[in-house]
Amino acid sequence: MVLLIALLLCSFRILDAQDFDLILRNGRVVDGMGNPWYRADVGIRDGRIAAIGDLRDRAAGRVITLNEQVIAPGFIDMMAGTSVPLLQSRARASSSRVSRP
Repeated sequence: MVLLIALLLCSFRILDAQDFDLILRNGRVVDGMGNPWYRADVGIRDGRIAAIGDLRDRAAGRVITLNEQVIAPGFIDMMAGTSVPLLQSRARASSSRVSRP
């Protein structure tokens, strides 16, 4: 019983030591403001961007190495849902088209 309690306490300390839920490491950050891209890490906590920069000394529950792939934090993909009707049913997608005169 004492061992179980000790393990639980250790696991809570490990969770407290994590700065982020997820860190995306070594990405090429594009900020959407017309600035040139730059290398950085992106830290995410509770589903939100918490930090952008050099996070190599920070801890996370999960780390994904991007190998210099482009990341655009804060962008919203306006086209993300447009292919869903086509994937669900080709007939349904064609019936939802806007008719042109």
